[in-house]
Amino acid sequence: AVWRKQGRDGRMLWAVTAGTASASVLLGWTAPVGPRLDSASRSARRHPAPLCCADDQRPAAAAPESSGGGASSSSSQLRVATFNLLCPAYRRMSAADDDVRESEFADVYTSRCERILQFEPLWSADIICAQEFWYGNDLFFDTMIGRLEPRFRMHGMQRPRISATVSRPDGLFMAISRAWEVVHEADLNFEDAAGRGAQVLQLR
Repeated sequence: AVWRKQGRDGRMLWAVTAGTASASVLLGWTAPVGPRLDSASRSARRHPAPLCCADDQRPAAAAPESSGGGASSSSSQLRVATFNLLCPAYRRMSAADDDVRESEFADVYTSRCERILQFEPLWSADIICAQEFWYGNDLFFDTMIGRLEPRFRMHGMQRPRISATVSRPDGLFMAISRAWEVVHEADLNFEDAAGRGAQVLQLR
């Protein structure tokens, strides 16, 4: 869902929300800058850190630049692509055997990864919000990040662990056009049986 309205200072205010049973995303940004909400302020981590959130990880803030497609931060339009990637660790490959998953077939999941990256709405979007991003496979992770990083800043959060020794393979993922600056962010762990989590970003 997307809404926008005019702020008191004349600037446009936006909010974008997306979510599933496994992960949800909330994005919002306004002109004022409040207290920082990033990894440095967290007292405990129950899951891996976001892809890019701490001051020493985030690219230096710069004036908004042309995105080469999609809207700029000064535009009254915003393009958001949001969808479920269907994590290969969950995708069933056989009706006869429920335990056979796509993650067992590298040629299948690498081919699907390439098809995802060729999906045109990704490249015309200002913001990508995705659920079931596969954190549990280095090849999938590195391919997705490496291809998107020149145009987008990467953010995301792997779902909380099931136990001290068992990790959930997926999480939420966001790619933010470099035309936008990430001002604040915070991770939310709902601490429920489904392992739901969320990430909150403020952009300008």
